[in-house]
Amino acid sequence: MSRVAASAASGLRAKRPDHRWLVGFVAVGALLAACSSAPSVAPPPTPLRTVSTPSGVDSSTGIPSPSSTAADAQAALQAEAVGAVKQYYAAWNRAVISRSSAELRARSLPQCEPCQRDIAAIDDLKRQNQTARGGMITLSGLRASPGVDAGILVQGELVRAPVDLIGASGKVVKSYPEDRTGTIGWILARSGGVLKIMDIA
Repeated sequence: MSRVAASAASGLRAKRPDHRWLVGFVAVGALLAACSSAPSVAPPPTPLRTVSTPSGVDSSTGIPSPSSTAADAQAALQAEAVGAVKQYYAAWNRAVISRSSAELRARSLPQCEPCQRDIAAIDDLKRQNQTARGGMITLSGLRASPGVDAGILVQGELVRAPVDLIGASGKVVKSYPEDRTGTIGWILARSGGVLKIMDIA
C-alpha cells in the first residue's frame, strides 16, 4: 500500500461531539401573609434556567472549540469519501448499460490503474459492438478511516453479478461468474474540488 494509504489508515477513528442539551428550570415559591401582623415573606426568586453546554462548546461564548470543529470536519470528510466510492460504482452500473466510460473517468484519477482497467472494459464493449447482460456491482460494509484531502482510505466489500457479453449477432460470446472481492480498500484524493479514486487495493 502507498505511503498515502498507510497514512490515511492510521490513527484512531474520530468521534463526533455529543450535541444533546439538558435544560432545567428551578422555581421557589412563597405565600404572602394575609394580614399586616403576619411576618413578612420575601418575594419568590426569579426562576433560574440552567442550560448545559454540549461537549466541545465553550460555555462562556457558545462557540465550538477547535477540537470539536476538527472532529466535525473529519466526520464530514469520511462521509464524503464513502459517498464518492458509492458514486463511482453507480457510474459503473450505468456505464455497463450505456457503454460510455465518461463518468468513470470523471470520478477517478489517471494514476488509478484498476480504474483504468474498468474504463477499458467499458470502452471495449463499445468498440466491439457488444452489450453486457448483468455485471452490476453492489457494495457493503463501507467505512472510512481518518484521513486528509490528499489521501483517505475507505474499506468495504464488493460483489459483481454474473455477466454475459452479447455480440452483434445476439449470441453470447463470453460469460463471467459472480465475483466477490472480500474486503478491499479505495484510496481517494481531492482533485477539482471533489474526492476521486486514486487507487484500489
